[in-house]
Formats: sequence, C-alpha cells, structure tokens
Amino acid sequence: MKLTLNAKLLGVLHAMQTKRSLLITEAELGLVEDWSKSLNDYYKGLPSELVEGLGLKRNRHCYRAIECFDVPQEWLEAKQDMLGQFSFAYPG
Repeated sequence: MKLTLNAKLLGVLHAMQTKRSLLITEAELGLVEDWSKSLNDYYKGLPSELVEGLGLKRNRHCYRAIECFDVPQEWLEAKQDMLGQFSFAYPG
C-alpha cells in the first residue's frame, strides 16, 4: 500500500519514530522491559479514525513498516503544500 504524505500522516510517522527513540532509551535505563511491545501498544492506542483515515492498518505488516521507518529530514523540512510529492509504503 502506498500512501501520499500529508501533514497528519507525517505527524503519526514522526510521533512513532520519536516514541521509539524514547522507549529504546528507557529500555536501556531499565525503565521499560520491552520497547517494541510498548511501541506496539502506543500504536494500538492511537484513535482508529486517525489511523484508518490516513490509510494505515492495524496489521503486522503496516506496523512493522512504521516501527522501523525513519522520517527523512527532507520531509520534516518540506512546506506543508509540498508534502504530497512524498509517499509512505507498506506491504499490503
């Protein structure tokens, strides 16, 4: 599945990347037992209307693509009206 980037999709991807970094650090400090499970729980806790409205799924394939995705700096620096030139893909 290939999704055209927009501000909300970028926000979700960036939130997941930031949360992953935080959880990995917390795991290294012994504050979190399993950062991957905690990140999955965070993803599952996002509102369904947000996730599904963006074209994301709650399946393993979509989650794994998001879990290991690093948002390119170019996307973060792009003007909002230019986000549509980028896309995020995950196995259908």
